[in-house]
Order: sequence, then C-alpha cells, then structure tokens
Amino acid sequence: MSKLTHRSTIFLTAFFLSALAPDAFAQLLDNVKLSQQGDTAVITLSFNTAIQYMRHSPASSGELIKLEVQVVGDASDIRDIGSEARRVDGQGVIPDANIIFGAGQARSLVKLIQFQFARPVSFKMGPGNDNRSITLRLPIEAGTTKPITRDETTPVRYAIVLEQSDKPIEQNSPLPSAADDFTLFNERLTDKGATLYRLSLGYFDTQTDAQKFLPMLTRAFPQARIEKIGDSQTTVAAVIPQSKQGETSPSLPTAPLSPLAVPPEIASPTPAQLSPDEIEKQSAMLLASARSAINAKDYTNAIQTLNQLLQLPPSSSSEAAQSLVGRARENNGEYNKARAEYELYIKLYPSGIYANEVRKRLDSLGTSTASASTNRARGSNQRLSPIPFTAGGSVSQYYYRGSTQSETRVVNATTIDKASFSGTDQSALVSNVDLNARWRSETTDNRLVFRDSYTRDFLTDGHNRNRLTAAYYDMKNAPTQINARIGRQSSPGGGVLGRMDGLNTGYQFAQKWKANIILGSPHDDYVKSTRTFAGTSLDAGTFDDHWSGSTYFITQRIDGITDRRAAGSEVRFFSESGSAYSLVDYDMYYKAVNIFMLQGSYTSGANTWNVLLDRRMTPALQSSNALIGSTIATIDELKKTTTINDIKAQARDHTAVAEMAFAGVTRQLTDHWQVGVDLRDSRVGALPATADLPATTATGDVYNINFQVIGSNLYKRQDITAFNVGVLRSRDYKGYSLSLSNLGVYWEKWVLEPSLRYYRQLDVFQTRLRRITPGMRVTYRRTDGQSFELDSALEDTKTNGPTQSEDTTRYYISAGYRLDF
Repeated sequence: MSKLTHRSTIFLTAFFLSALAPDAFAQLLDNVKLSQQGDTAVITLSFNTAIQYMRHSPASSGELIKLEVQVVGDASDIRDIGSEARRVDGQGVIPDANIIFGAGQARSLVKLIQFQFARPVSFKMGPGNDNRSITLRLPIEAGTTKPITRDETTPVRYAIVLEQSDKPIEQNSPLPSAADDFTLFNERLTDKGATLYRLSLGYFDTQTDAQKFLPMLTRAFPQARIEKIGDSQTTVAAVIPQSKQGETSPSLPTAPLSPLAVPPEIASPTPAQLSPDEIEKQSAMLLASARSAINAKDYTNAIQTLNQLLQLPPSSSSEAAQSLVGRARENNGEYNKARAEYELYIKLYPSGIYANEVRKRLDSLGTSTASASTNRARGSNQRLSPIPFTAGGSVSQYYYRGSTQSETRVVNATTIDKASFSGTDQSALVSNVDLNARWRSETTDNRLVFRDSYTRDFLTDGHNRNRLTAAYYDMKNAPTQINARIGRQSSPGGGVLGRMDGLNTGYQFAQKWKANIILGSPHDDYVKSTRTFAGTSLDAGTFDDHWSGSTYFITQRIDGITDRRAAGSEVRFFSESGSAYSLVDYDMYYKAVNIFMLQGSYTSGANTWNVLLDRRMTPALQSSNALIGSTIATIDELKKTTTINDIKAQARDHTAVAEMAFAGVTRQLTDHWQVGVDLRDSRVGALPATADLPATTATGDVYNINFQVIGSNLYKRQDITAFNVGVLRSRDYKGYSLSLSNLGVYWEKWVLEPSLRYYRQLDVFQTRLRRITPGMRVTYRRTDGQSFELDSALEDTKTNGPTQSEDTTRYYISAGYRLDF
C-alpha cells in the first residue's frame, strides 16, 4: 500500500468512526503525555474542559499524590458515569504511574485526582501553560541510559563543555559575568569501565547562541567546545550543580554513557592534549577540506567540517572558517543561520580581512527572502527518531446499582398522612474501551486514538446508549511544520466551545508563530439541527521565556442561519513560580461578550495562591438556545413559524449570565501537614418568561467558605488524610458541612478510601435538612495492568419542615475491573 493510500485510509477511518457514533460523552480526563526537558521528566495531564489548579498533597515527595482542580465555567458536560484512569509508562527513567479520577464527584466543581507511582518520587506539581492542563515534573533517575521518547519535535538544547578529564574537576578559572545567567554543572560518565569527568555550562536554546558565547570562554578554557544535549539519542547523565568556591564538591552519581553519546572528540585527542602547533596544523587541514567541499557544492559536509574547526581553540584559520561557514550556510539555503554566522564574524572580527565582504553578504540577505527561505530550510532539516508501530490501551467494565427508601409525612389539620417508597433507581453495566496507536518515521509522528463507552441499562424504563469520546488521527510533520487532527476530539480552543467532529490543522510558519484552521461541527446530545463551523487562529510565543497567546475568529451555522460568530483572544503567562491565563470571547452576531475569564496561580515560599474571575453566558450564547425547553426539535422547524430576529430574541431570553469570583491559599506547615482556605462568590442572573419556559429569578450571591487541613504520610509511607469544614450562605438558605477522608495504600496492592460527610441546611421556609454519607472505596491492583474496584456509599437524609418531613436512605454500590495493555 502506498504512503498516500495508507494515510488516506487512516483519515477516512477516523472520520467515519466519528460520524457514525450516536452519542458523545465528555469525560474529565483527555490525555496524558510524558516528555523530557533536560534532566527532568514532565508528565502533562490534559483535561476536556477548562480547569484551575487548586492544591496537591504531599508537597514534594511520595508514592501517592492527591490533586485538587476546580472546573471553570459550564461543567454540565462533565457527567458522572464512573471512574476514569490513565496509565503512564515511565519508559525506564521514572516509575510507572496510574492517574485516577474516581466516581461520585458529579455534585462538586472541585475534582479530586490521584497519582499512584510504583515507588516514591520527588516531584514538583503545578498548572500547565494553559487552562486545560497540569504538569508534574520529576528528576530523571540516576543511572538511566534510556531516553524518553519525544512526543514531537522538541527543541534540542546545547551546552558548552569547558573541561574534560579522567579525574574529578575543580573549577578555579574565573568566568565572565554573563555566565551568571547559566548553570555550571558537573557530570561523571562511564564507558566500558572507564570514567570521564566533565565541567559544563548551559543551557543554550540553539547552537548559534552557544557559538556567540564560546569566544568569551576559550581564553580561560582553551579546550571548550559545544555539545548538543537532550536529543533522543543522547544518554541522560546524572547532573548536579557545581559547588561554590571553598565548598567541598559533593559526590557525583554515576550514569552510564551510551556509545551514541560519546562525542567524536573523546575518541580522538582532545584540544587540551594538542600543542599549539598541532592545533594550527589540524585547523589548516580542516579549512582546506571545507574549501574543497564548498567547491564541490557539498555544503552540508563543509558546514560540519567548519563547525569542527571552530570548536577548536582559536588559530590562524578561525577567522576564515567563521566567514566560510556563513557562505556555506547561505549556499545551502539556510539564510537565517547564515545571517547569524555573518553577524558573529562582525562581532569577533569587526576589522577583519573578510569584514567588508561579510557586510556585503549581510546586506544582500533581504529580510523577506531570508525569512521565507529559512522557514523552508528550518523544516527540511528537522528529523525525528523513528518509532515502530506500537499500540496499547485499556478495557474496563463497571456495574452500578442504587436503591432508595423514603417515607414522607404530611401534617394536616387533624391527621398526619404517610407515604412510603422503595425501589431501585440505578442498575447499569458500563463498558469502556480506550485504544491508541503510534508510529513515527524520520519526518512524521502519527497517532490514532479511540475511546468509547457503552451503557447497558437494566431498569424497566432505561435506555441503552453508546458514547464515543474520541476517534481521531493526529499527525505532526517535521519538515513542513504542519500538524493535523481529524475526527472526534475535545475542543482545541480557537472559539470551539465543546467536543467536535472535524479537522484541526496548523502550520508553524516561523519560530514563534503558528497559523491554524479548524473545520467541523459541534457534537452534543441535545441539538438535533445540522451545525457546522469554520475558524482560523494565530498562536504566538513564547516571548521573553514566559508569554504566549492567540487570537481567533470563528463562524458557526445552524440549519442555514448564523448560530454564533465570534472573535476572541487568549493571553498566557507561565513561570516556575506562577502562571496566569485570560480569555475573552466576543460574539459579533449577538454583540455580546460570551466569556471573560482571568485566572492565576502564584507560589511564594510555603504559600500557593489561586485566583479566578469568570463571567460568561450560560449556556454559551448561540441561536440554538432558542430550542431550550421547546417541543420543536430543530431550527428548520422553528423557522417555519418564527422570524430570524425572534429566534435571536428567544435565544437571548434562554441564556443567563453566570459570574464567579474565587480566591484560595494553601500553606505548607511541615513536610506532613498543610492547610488551605477557599472563598467563592457565585451568582446566576434572572431569565424572563417565554412561550416555552417560566421566568426564573436571580440566585443572588452564593458565598462558600471552605477550610481544609491535609496530612500526608502520617502513619505510613502512603497515606493522605483530609479534614474539611464548609460554610454556605445565600439569600434562600444557609448550610454547614464537615467531611473526613483518608486515602492509603496497604500491603502494596490494596488502596482503601474511607470517607464520612455531614451536611446541615436551613432555608427561608424554615425547612431543615440533615444528610450523613459514609462511604468506602477499595481498589486491588493484582498486577500493573490489572485492577479491581469496589465502591459503596450510604446517604441518610432527614428533612423537617413546618408541614412536611421526609426520611430518605439511598444505597449505592459499584464494582468492576480494568485491564491495561
């Protein structure tokens, strides 16, 4: 089968899978990805909806981690059908892990997620670089020789190796002040029993950046050279910071050195072992070889040879080599890199013998030509490490059963009437499948993802249903810098408000700029009309190492009329100590702000602060809102009796304004204890009466204050205990809540989660409510890929009012298994 036919088959398969699925089901968890940044492994957990990081425990080390996130905005699409799980393959550099989102959290905007590692880890957790992800950073374990498989064309970094020896190195030579912005570190590498020590300075994003810095170091470190680090063929060495002067150097962990990681200079005499005459002779030979390659138009070989020369200590050939490497790159179509080489020559040799010629070459490199050619060259030179076809996933089945018993008493003038009810209100078997496949050539990274859930409802009036979460093909092509995803997928942003069926594609036309096009249709359970959208967006960044953003425009049609037409902008800030995200979505068709959101997180010392301001239309303002509550199923039918302006007016009348302000702080008291407090003020506006729906009054402000004390590793190595006190106040009622929960691992394979919740409420009609809910969740992990779960709870509720009281007891149980492969 040809490559074209093979790709076409994949696209068509993913598209038809999404088109034929009868129902979409939005889960909370979307995807988990493991990547590598230098000597750090990064787990990125992505969500299907906007979230805000709140807190996690324990603070920085353990096998068991509990994460709290808050769903932002409209959470109606995150339904509670059962637990979700994702497995992280540590690829030999970190322990394997399971990420679990437990069932029974539908009532709360705050969601609890567990990370269970195979053994203790040190980590740093916080929000990702957008409002749909969380990152967990772990140091790569010492002695690791297997690199993490890169998920995409992650930029390779560079370091300058200052010294190399078979004995430990102490840094005594002074460094320029500019080196203060970089990290000085030691490495100890082993190869076939031989030990090498290296002193290095890093990290540089590009080889050009390192080349510009190298001349400042060669006087103090004549053997200094540039080395590529962190690519998929480089062994991860154990790295520690260099000790300050006067301190004792700490012992270095040993990391084996793969033959692939040995730079060419190790096999041959290092510059430090060459005499000045030998350096001159070797430089002259390399220069002559490079000139011959240029005459033969073998520019790639010429560039490699000249780079080898320029990594030697300065010689009489260095100036000519710096000039020639610019000419070689220019002739090779690498105009941006040629410009950088020429600029470096002018900086090093402003009055050199080739200076006039170099300045002419710089002038001849027009900005537009350089940019366009650089984009072509930049892509054509990028290559990936091939990965053979691999497939994996999981299957699971859970049975859910719930029953209710209630007794109602109504007080009349002379009697008390009683009514009883007992019955099963839930009985269903839910089967889930999660499949994924990946393969990668030197140019293209490919993925196939399929997630589906089928519910067999055993109730007399129940309905079986199939819910397809994802069915898409994803492609990233390195030479062209084009990516595409087609099929059913969660919202990629860009003005798409929910899950979609369609195509999302982008083109990285410059280092910090990417253009995107999105085509498709929204997918939900309620709107039966035909809806389509088309949009475009522009991604920018990262600038100044912290800032990025995007702007977008999207138009959406429903049964031949405008459903929504919006423009929006996102601004993101991300640093080690904090992050911020803002979003504005303005509907030009309705001339109204659909969404305004500003959220941030900041860590200072032992305190972590979180804030959120959110104002949005609920549901999102669209013409399809005119169908809410109506017996008419489609806009086409509605158009027969209603004008377009009346449809717009009805859509507005069915759309409320929801506002929320949130602030929270968590303080780490000790290694085992942390405290937190959250304050939330929310309100939903009034809606007028329409032909289909009665009027609703505004909720007024609903205040929620929550105090939390969390202890971790208190009585054993793997346990987390949380005690919660909540106060709720509104115009119509006031309430108090208490809860106690524990999460612990026992006998290595068992996870027990007992909990107890208590809630009291008094409303304006003097009706009192009391609810007690004990629960227990048990997980048994037979092997890394096999787990069995049992979840049970009892909810006892008593309601007493002036004329009526009710006692209700509900029993709930679920049991199931999960197989990972």
